[in-house]
Amino acid sequence: MGDKGKIRVEAIEEGPLKLFRPHRQFFGHGGRGAVSKPILFELEYDDSENLAYALCDDSEILPGRSAKSSEIPGLVLTVEPDLFGTDADRLAAGKRIFRKLEWGVWQPYNLEDI
Repeated sequence: MGDKGKIRVEAIEEGPLKLFRPHRQFFGHGGRGAVSKPILFELEYDDSENLAYALCDDSEILPGRSAKSSEIPGLVLTVEPDLFGTDADRLAAGKRIFRKLEWGVWQPYNLEDI
């Protein structure tokens, strides 16, 4: 298992769409295209592992190696999305499924609400 890493996330809203962009490293608001203050998630992971994300209800327990931030309500990052249940089980329960996180790319996290 890896060390607890710091994942910095930028978040913006474009009309009804909510987007976030995760970074392994964040160099500030200089000439690198940052558009918002970074929000810190601390999560134990190895660089070789895939991370996933979903918008989760506040009542959901965070199993395994998962993290959330009060600054982006509901957004959960995890290395172990299977611990949250299968996609079929989550959809049947009215919950959102986890999607693969891509570093440095703007990703919507509320498409189901639009």
